[in-house]
Amino acid sequence: MQTYAAKKAAAYLSKELKTTITIGSLYLKPFKSLVLEDLMVLDLQKDTLANFPRFTVDLNRLSLKERILDVNTVQINNGSFYLKDNQDKSSNLDFIIEYFDGGPAPKIKKKKFQILVDRIILNNVNFKYKDLAKNRSVKGINFEDISLKNLNGIFEKLNTNGHIIQANIKNLTFREKSGFYLKNLTAFTTIDTNAIELQKLLLVTNQTRLTDYFQMKFGRFKDFNDFENKVRMKANFKESHVSSNDINYFTTALKKIKLDVDIDGQITGYVNNLKAKNLSVKAGKATHIKGDFSLKGLPEWDQTFIDMKIEMAGTNKKDLDAILIDLTGKPLDTSLNIINKFGNINFNGSFTGFQNDFIAYGEFKTKIGRIKSDVNMKIDKNGVPSYVGNVKTYDFNLGQLIDEKTLGRITSELYVKGRGTEVKELSEQLKGNITYIDFKDYRYRNVKINGTFDKKFFDGNVSINDKNVQLAFDGSVNLNPKLPIFNFKASIKGAKLKTLNLLKDSMMVDATFSTNFSGNNLNNIQGNLLIEKIKLDNKKGVYNIDSVQLNAIGLGIDRSLTITSDILDASIKGQYDLNTIVSYYKAIAKTYIPSLQADIIKYNTQIFNFNLRIKRFEPIAELIAPGLEIDNKALLIGNFDSRNNTATLNGFINKLTYKGIIANNIIIDENTTDKQIQAIITSDRVDLNDSLFIKNVNIVNILRNDSLSLNIKLSNADDANQLDLNGLVEFASDTTARISILPSNLKINSEDWSIQE
Repeated sequence: MQTYAAKKAAAYLSKELKTTITIGSLYLKPFKSLVLEDLMVLDLQKDTLANFPRFTVDLNRLSLKERILDVNTVQINNGSFYLKDNQDKSSNLDFIIEYFDGGPAPKIKKKKFQILVDRIILNNVNFKYKDLAKNRSVKGINFEDISLKNLNGIFEKLNTNGHIIQANIKNLTFREKSGFYLKNLTAFTTIDTNAIELQKLLLVTNQTRLTDYFQMKFGRFKDFNDFENKVRMKANFKESHVSSNDINYFTTALKKIKLDVDIDGQITGYVNNLKAKNLSVKAGKATHIKGDFSLKGLPEWDQTFIDMKIEMAGTNKKDLDAILIDLTGKPLDTSLNIINKFGNINFNGSFTGFQNDFIAYGEFKTKIGRIKSDVNMKIDKNGVPSYVGNVKTYDFNLGQLIDEKTLGRITSELYVKGRGTEVKELSEQLKGNITYIDFKDYRYRNVKINGTFDKKFFDGNVSINDKNVQLAFDGSVNLNPKLPIFNFKASIKGAKLKTLNLLKDSMMVDATFSTNFSGNNLNNIQGNLLIEKIKLDNKKGVYNIDSVQLNAIGLGIDRSLTITSDILDASIKGQYDLNTIVSYYKAIAKTYIPSLQADIIKYNTQIFNFNLRIKRFEPIAELIAPGLEIDNKALLIGNFDSRNNTATLNGFINKLTYKGIIANNIIIDENTTDKQIQAIITSDRVDLNDSLFIKNVNIVNILRNDSLSLNIKLSNADDANQLDLNGLVEFASDTTARISILPSNLKINSEDWSIQE
């Protein structure tokens, strides 16, 4: 009976629909349920439209008179459904739709047949769709050639009144031939010819999880082939995760991008014109951002205009590299490696522009301090940034940023215009106030700067109004040439050098400077340096120096360095290297003391003469020998020649005082031969105290072959008290010395005494 009924039903439907329909068997419970087995429906081209091994319908109501079919449940187990659009844009399903539409209006108007379905259950169904007018290859899902396998799901509260379909979808899952795998779609879904809306959404794929609302609007379904330009989205995401790997199934335009992000918030617009509100995005291990955003130009990241109002954001160099590799295929340019020193970076404010031309306004918090910026930055094709705007720093570790140990933290408010981040390429204009900056472990306060940096060239003015120093600088310092160039005027006042960690001894200095020279040490300096109005103030007194002028000319064998001042005049002329001159003096000593253990480095040629005239020694003594006093008349002249390790030294000191002992009219005469060095020192009177003195002191020293012969004569030959002392000092290789007294004569109160060896 069931087979007979099935054949009769199939024949009736085939005749009515003008196609071929076969039914293996039919089970009917009147007005309650219908089960069709081995149902196959061909389209008008005799191709399979549907093939279902088992098709079950549970009825709520069937009234042919009232033309109502009210279905409780349709369940399809296994089977396939094939939908296609023909070349003429017709569908192989049109003939069925037209039949149930009622066809052309009859003369006697009939009531439209109403079909109501409460629930559809799909179990392991296959679905295919093909647009025969199109034949192109698409990577990802081709919406003109779709093939779904293992389609499962429940569709409830179906409604086709005013929609293609509206249903509450539960646990929909399938695999598309492109590889896209929908693990679960649960949503109240509305599909129209120009929109798809998913409410109370849960969508899970291999790598993506979306909740809670998503809508897509379009002109027609084929617009999905140009998804980024023709499909407008509206979404409200909650605790969602999106992978670009899944998005790439829908559009190849994002194939260059590989990125996984966690999303919360609202998004509207097209891929190429997205807007977001209260959006929170997390990527990588430490990157997050929350705020309102607008992106125009995706998927071409380098052409995307970004407008972000950021409530909070955070990242670090490692994460930025990983994200940029995913977005662009390459990490941050090496010129921006300096970002690594910031550690974890947090930001709130706004970001407007392109990735290589933007304005950043807001506050950065980093491990080395805080920065507030209102800066326009542009990055050229070589990755070098240029920038202009206002920057405020708060306790920012500048020294750590630029690897300069003498510098520390800085708090400042500056106008900045420049290019580059590394010193070798830096070009920058600075103007503003520095609340404080650390240099050599001292914090300088109240600093003003207005100048430009060009690589290692600074031109401008700097002032410091600190309680321990006042400084004014105006001019330039150029460190770019091999020999730096200094051309500036400056003044310092109340500089407490010990407090500033510039000198170990307590000393306060006032001075003005005027410079125009090049060089980085006394060997290669050329030009002049004038220091005026010098005031040295320490616990022993105040010392004023009118001026000190240094002039240097020449290089190589014809070089001259002169110092002129009201405290001394000095000059050195010839060929010399002050950096190795100490080793040269050690080499001279070792000529006559072979056993001398001395660290002698290779020294350069030293052929020069020098002249030193002391005019006023008191200020100098406080710097080099506190307590030593030299009368205003002092002269020292020397000649040195490293070719044969010879040296001569002649000097005269009118009066020398040290710890109460006074030596008068000191004459120094030193010369060398290839065998010995001889030094003669004489003084016509040495006052030991107010009542005790020694006249005519004569000291002769001869140094040769690891021994020093010395003779000391005190007083004239006809005086009642005399001394003629001979001695020998012998040096050993272990740096010890053996002292011997040789035969000597002593006269006390005109009585002669002899000292034997």
